[in-house]
Amino acid sequence: EIKSLRARRADLELKKGDHFRSFIFEKDASAVDLAKRAEFDSAIEDTIVQMEQVRAQTRDLMRQQRGIAQSPEVLKIHDRRRSIELEAELKRMRLIRHAIIASKGLGRASLRPSAWWFPLVCPDGLWYRETVNSAECYLEPLT
Repeated sequence: EIKSLRARRADLELKKGDHFRSFIFEKDASAVDLAKRAEFDSAIEDTIVQMEQVRAQTRDLMRQQRGIAQSPEVLKIHDRRRSIELEAELKRMRLIRHAIIASKGLGRASLRPSAWWFPLVCPDGLWYRETVNSAECYLEPLT
């Protein structure tokens, strides 16, 4: 609305200037021409008043928006959204970590997968527990 009112005001100012140059400046201005100029002044003033009303409405709406945005319910929703974003980022990082371990780690381990085959060989889990208890672990660089 403000943009259209600004455009309307500029148009009225332009027409007022054209009218002034055509009918009043360095001429004998008639009462009709002076009345037309007064009409332009009135229309411009009305447009300015409308612009101020729209600005006041905008300020009121912004005040209401700030009030709503600062309400406890909305703040709680924003906190929940941030926690969901954090969870999603952590899951993304875990996926990346697993992808790196799978792609580079299996190559370092001579393509031997982890313990997926233990339950097939020994369903009661005894062999797996003994292997875990007797295993010696160390880290190898991935690169």
